[in-house]
Amino acid sequence: MPIKMDKNRIIRLSLITFFIFSCFTLLKAQAIHTLRVPVDSIPDFVKQKVSPELYEILETMSHVYIMDYGFLMDENFSKEKEKEITEGLQQGVYKLIKEGKITKQNPPEVFAVATATRVDAISDWKLDFLYRIDKDIQFCKKSAVVYTGEQSPKAQLQAEIWYVYDKNKKKVLPLKVHVSPVNGGTFSKAPSFIFNDKIRETGEYIDVKGSGLLIVDFSGLFQHEDLPEGKPESMRKKFIIQLE
Repeated sequence: MPIKMDKNRIIRLSLITFFIFSCFTLLKAQAIHTLRVPVDSIPDFVKQKVSPELYEILETMSHVYIMDYGFLMDENFSKEKEKEITEGLQQGVYKLIKEGKITKQNPPEVFAVATATRVDAISDWKLDFLYRIDKDIQFCKKSAVVYTGEQSPKAQLQAEIWYVYDKNKKKVLPLKVHVSPVNGGTFSKAPSFIFNDKIRETGEYIDVKGSGLLIVDFSGLFQHEDLPEGKPESMRKKFIIQLE
């Protein structure tokens, strides 16, 4: 016999699922912290960890959900992530709670936020161009396929990156990143790229001591005829470039 669910419960579950999976992608290989607390309670450390704006949102939600504050212990939690979480909640679950459209259930539901983003370690970067400015500084262009569709191997995206690398100081200056379809289709990218978890415009060197890696974060909408029903695919990806 089919299980019937009231309309409000379907809305609640849909919003929770949408928020968790549309804002961030779970990194399966990385440990995800969990810290669940009962309804109507909030740990003392949260007030010191987040902005007053986000704290007020979390406190309001704590009266409705069993809140999981594990995301605050995640190494990927940053001011940029905090802003994204705040804006997502303000426009979704928090707004509906304030409007009385979401209320506490019996038993209460769990609300969790995942902050990790999958990072793809790509080994087959092609060195398209290298010019040695001096013995330590080099200008490079590299390219690689950074995305292949799970349902269609023909749906691929290629990234090209130009940068200057100072081997002595272990610093890199990203100059340009271009992401485009390999086998047709269109890709509309975000207005800026994120390098090593910080939004940076060109003109500023990034310290890569200890790793020698550059992490590039980008997002956009990919349209390809081989994707299901020709629908565009929204994605956020990270890839790593070995500089030496």
